[in-house]
Amino acid sequence: MITTRANPHVQQRGAALFMALIILLVLTVLGVFGMNISRMENLMAGNNQFQTAALSNAELILSVGEQKTEEILGNLPFTDWNETGDAFYDRTSDSAEIIDTHDLNWGFSYQAEDSSSRYVVEYAGSELIPGNDASVEGTSACHAGSCVWVFLATAQNETSRGAKRTVQSVYVTETPP
Repeated sequence: MITTRANPHVQQRGAALFMALIILLVLTVLGVFGMNISRMENLMAGNNQFQTAALSNAELILSVGEQKTEEILGNLPFTDWNETGDAFYDRTSDSAEIIDTHDLNWGFSYQAEDSSSRYVVEYAGSELIPGNDASVEGTSACHAGSCVWVFLATAQNETSRGAKRTVQSVYVTETPP
Protein backbone atom coordinates (compact mmCIF):
# COMPACT_ATOMS: atom_id res chain seq x y z
CA MET A 1 0.00 0.00 0.00
CA ILE A 2 1.30 3.29 -1.06
CA THR A 3 0.24 6.43 0.77
CA THR A 4 0.74 9.88 -0.58
CA ARG A 5 1.07 12.92 1.49
CA ALA A 6 0.18 16.43 0.46
CA ASN A 7 3.12 18.44 -0.44
CA PRO A 8 3.41 21.30 2.10
CA HIS A 9 5.03 23.49 -0.54
CA VAL A 10 2.02 23.52 -2.87
CA GLN A 11 0.77 27.09 -3.28
CA GLN A 12 -2.66 27.68 -1.61
CA ARG A 13 -5.14 30.10 -3.12
CA GLY A 14 -6.73 31.56 0.12
CA ALA A 15 -10.40 31.28 -0.83
CA ALA A 16 -11.40 30.43 2.75
CA LEU A 17 -9.62 33.52 4.06
CA PHE A 18 -11.28 35.72 1.47
CA MET A 19 -14.76 34.33 2.29
CA ALA A 20 -14.16 34.75 6.03
CA LEU A 21 -13.25 38.44 5.50
CA ILE A 22 -16.37 39.04 3.38
CA ILE A 23 -18.61 37.45 6.02
CA LEU A 24 -16.89 39.50 8.76
CA LEU A 25 -17.43 42.70 6.74
CA VAL A 26 -21.15 41.91 6.25
CA LEU A 27 -21.59 41.17 9.98
CA THR A 28 -19.83 44.44 10.89
CA VAL A 29 -22.09 46.47 8.57
CA LEU A 30 -25.19 44.77 10.01
CA GLY A 31 -23.98 45.43 13.57
CA VAL A 32 -23.34 49.13 12.90
CA PHE A 33 -26.72 49.46 11.17
CA GLY A 34 -28.45 47.77 14.12
CA MET A 35 -26.71 50.10 16.59
CA ASN A 36 -27.84 53.18 14.62
CA ILE A 37 -31.43 51.96 14.56
CA SER A 38 -31.32 51.28 18.29
CA ARG A 39 -29.90 54.75 18.98
CA MET A 40 -32.61 56.42 16.88
CA GLU A 41 -35.36 54.43 18.60
CA ASN A 42 -33.93 55.45 21.98
CA LEU A 43 -33.96 59.13 20.96
CA MET A 44 -37.53 58.88 19.68
CA ALA A 45 -38.69 57.22 22.90
CA GLY A 46 -36.95 59.94 24.96
CA ASN A 47 -38.55 62.71 22.91
CA ASN A 48 -41.94 61.09 23.30
CA GLN A 49 -41.39 60.96 27.06
CA PHE A 50 -40.54 64.68 27.20
CA GLN A 51 -43.56 65.58 25.04
CA THR A 52 -45.83 63.54 27.30
CA ALA A 53 -44.36 65.18 30.40
CA ALA A 54 -44.88 68.66 28.90
CA LEU A 55 -48.51 67.86 28.08
CA SER A 56 -49.15 66.43 31.53
CA ASN A 57 -47.61 69.46 33.25
CA ALA A 58 -49.55 71.86 31.00
CA GLU A 59 -52.81 70.12 31.92
CA LEU A 60 -51.86 70.32 35.59
CA ILE A 61 -51.16 74.06 35.45
CA LEU A 62 -54.42 74.50 33.52
CA SER A 63 -56.32 72.95 36.43
CA VAL A 64 -54.42 75.27 38.80
CA GLY A 65 -55.63 78.23 36.73
CA GLU A 66 -59.19 76.99 36.90
CA GLN A 67 -58.96 76.53 40.68
CA LYS A 68 -57.53 80.05 41.11
CA THR A 69 -60.39 81.40 39.00
CA GLU A 70 -62.94 79.72 41.26
CA GLU A 71 -61.15 81.08 44.35
CA ILE A 72 -61.08 84.69 43.19
CA LEU A 73 -64.58 84.87 41.72
CA GLY A 74 -66.10 85.80 45.04
CA ASN A 75 -63.10 87.67 46.48
CA LEU A 76 -62.02 90.31 43.96
CA PRO A 77 -63.99 93.14 42.44
CA PHE A 78 -64.43 92.09 38.83
CA THR A 79 -62.77 95.30 37.64
CA ASP A 80 -59.46 93.84 38.89
CA TRP A 81 -59.53 91.48 35.93
CA ASN A 82 -58.30 94.30 33.71
CA GLU A 83 -55.24 95.19 35.77
CA THR A 84 -51.93 94.71 34.03
CA GLY A 85 -49.50 92.11 35.29
CA ASP A 86 -51.75 89.30 36.41
CA ALA A 87 -53.08 86.26 34.60
CA PHE A 88 -56.77 87.24 34.55
CA TYR A 89 -58.40 89.25 31.75
CA ASP A 90 -61.86 90.47 30.79
CA ARG A 91 -62.35 90.03 27.03
CA THR A 92 -65.77 91.71 27.20
CA SER A 93 -64.48 95.08 28.42
CA ASP A 94 -63.52 97.98 26.13
CA SER A 95 -60.44 98.58 28.25
CA ALA A 96 -59.39 94.93 28.07
CA GLU A 97 -55.76 94.17 27.60
CA ILE A 98 -54.96 92.58 24.27
CA ILE A 99 -53.19 89.29 24.75
CA ASP A 100 -51.95 86.73 22.31
CA THR A 101 -51.67 83.17 23.60
CA HIS A 102 -49.20 82.43 20.80
CA ASP A 103 -46.80 85.04 22.20
CA LEU A 104 -43.61 83.16 22.94
CA ASN A 105 -42.63 85.33 25.88
CA TRP A 106 -45.92 84.89 27.73
CA GLY A 107 -45.04 88.02 29.71
CA PHE A 108 -48.71 88.54 30.59
CA SER A 109 -49.24 85.23 32.34
CA TYR A 110 -49.01 83.75 35.77
CA GLN A 111 -45.67 81.98 36.01
CA ALA A 112 -45.49 78.96 38.30
CA GLU A 113 -42.63 78.27 40.71
CA ASP A 114 -40.77 76.08 38.23
CA SER A 115 -40.84 78.97 35.68
CA SER A 116 -41.64 76.58 32.84
CA SER A 117 -45.41 76.53 33.42
CA ARG A 118 -47.70 79.46 32.69
CA TYR A 119 -51.43 80.10 32.50
CA VAL A 120 -53.89 82.79 31.47
CA VAL A 121 -57.62 82.97 32.26
CA GLU A 122 -59.86 85.20 30.16
CA TYR A 123 -63.44 86.13 31.02
CA ALA A 124 -65.49 85.59 27.84
CA GLY A 125 -68.89 86.80 29.07
CA SER A 126 -72.13 85.19 30.13
CA GLU A 127 -74.29 82.78 28.19
CA LEU A 128 -77.95 82.04 28.64
CA ILE A 129 -78.64 78.44 29.64
CA PRO A 130 -80.81 76.94 26.87
CA GLY A 131 -84.45 76.76 27.90
CA ASN A 132 -84.24 79.69 30.35
CA ASP A 133 -85.64 83.15 29.91
CA ALA A 134 -83.14 85.84 30.91
CA SER A 135 -85.71 88.60 30.96
CA VAL A 136 -86.88 89.23 34.48
CA GLU A 137 -89.37 92.06 34.97
CA GLY A 138 -88.48 93.64 31.64
CA THR A 139 -84.67 93.46 32.00
CA SER A 140 -82.35 91.33 29.93
CA ALA A 141 -79.90 90.74 32.77
CA CYS A 142 -79.10 87.21 33.90
CA HIS A 143 -80.75 86.07 37.09
CA ALA A 144 -79.99 83.16 39.37
CA GLY A 145 -79.91 79.91 37.46
CA SER A 146 -80.55 81.39 34.01
CA CYS A 147 -76.96 82.03 32.90
CA VAL A 148 -73.48 80.60 33.10
CA TRP A 149 -70.26 82.59 33.03
CA VAL A 150 -67.61 81.47 30.57
CA PHE A 151 -63.85 81.64 31.07
CA LEU A 152 -61.15 80.57 28.63
CA ALA A 153 -58.10 79.07 30.32
CA THR A 154 -54.82 78.62 28.46
CA ALA A 155 -51.73 76.95 29.91
CA GLN A 156 -48.26 76.27 28.59
CA ASN A 157 -45.37 74.10 29.77
CA GLU A 158 -41.87 73.67 28.40
CA THR A 159 -39.48 70.93 29.49
CA SER A 160 -35.73 71.30 29.90
CA ARG A 161 -35.25 69.49 26.55
CA GLY A 162 -37.39 72.00 24.67
CA ALA A 163 -40.67 70.10 24.46
CA LYS A 164 -43.43 72.72 24.60
CA ARG A 165 -47.15 72.09 24.92
CA THR A 166 -50.04 74.56 25.09
CA VAL A 167 -53.51 73.45 26.20
CA GLN A 168 -56.78 75.35 26.41
CA SER A 169 -60.11 74.73 28.07
CA VAL A 170 -63.45 76.44 28.40
CA TYR A 171 -64.31 76.85 32.06
CA VAL A 172 -67.97 77.45 32.84
CA THR A 173 -69.35 78.35 36.26
CA GLU A 174 -72.70 79.29 37.68
CA THR A 175 -70.98 81.65 40.13
CA PRO A 176 -71.23 85.18 38.71
CA PRO A 177 -68.12 87.34 38.76
